[in-house]
Amino acid sequence: MNPWIIASIIVGSMAFLYFISVHVYLRLMKRFLKRIEQQLNAVDVLLAQKYDVLRLVGKLFKKYKVALPAEFEDELAPHFDERLKEVTGTERTTIRSYLLKATQAVLYYGEQDKRLAANAEFIKLKKPLTEVDKDYRKAVAIYNADVLGYNYWINVFIWRWVSKAAKMKSKDVMA
Repeated sequence: MNPWIIASIIVGSMAFLYFISVHVYLRLMKRFLKRIEQQLNAVDVLLAQKYDVLRLVGKLFKKYKVALPAEFEDELAPHFDERLKEVTGTERTTIRSYLLKATQAVLYYGEQDKRLAANAEFIKLKKPLTEVDKDYRKAVAIYNADVLGYNYWINVFIWRWVSKAAKMKSKDVMA
C-alpha cells in the first residue's frame, strides 16, 4: 500500500476523532455552565432566606424596642429580594457582606438585651440564621469549585481555540 494513502487515512481518522472530541467538549462545557448557573441560583435563594430571617428578627427588635445602628434600621434594608434575578456579581458581594454585618449586629445586640435574649422566638430564629450561613458557605464552595474547573478547561491548550470560538469567558469566584 502507498505510504501517502496510509498517512492520509491516519491524518483523516485523527481529524475525525478530534472533531468528535470537540463536540464532546462543547457538550461538557454546556453542562458546566448549567451547573454553575444552578449553584448561583442556590446562592441567591440562600441570600433571600437569610434576608427573610433577618427581617423577622428585625421585627422582634422593634417589638422589644432594642436599638440597632442606623444602617440596620428600616427592617434590615436593602430590599433586594424583588430583583434577585438581576443581581450582578458585585451587587451579590455587597449584599452578602451587608447581610453578614447585619447578622453579626443582630446576634450581638440581641444577646445584649436580656428580655430579647430570653425570648423563645429569638432563640428559635438564631438556629435557622446559623444554618443558612452554613448552607451558604457550602453553596459558595461548590460554586467556586465549578467555576475553577470551568476556567481551567476553557484555558487548556488543545481546547482554547474552541472556547474562544464559542465565546466562553472566564467566571469570577465568590469570596
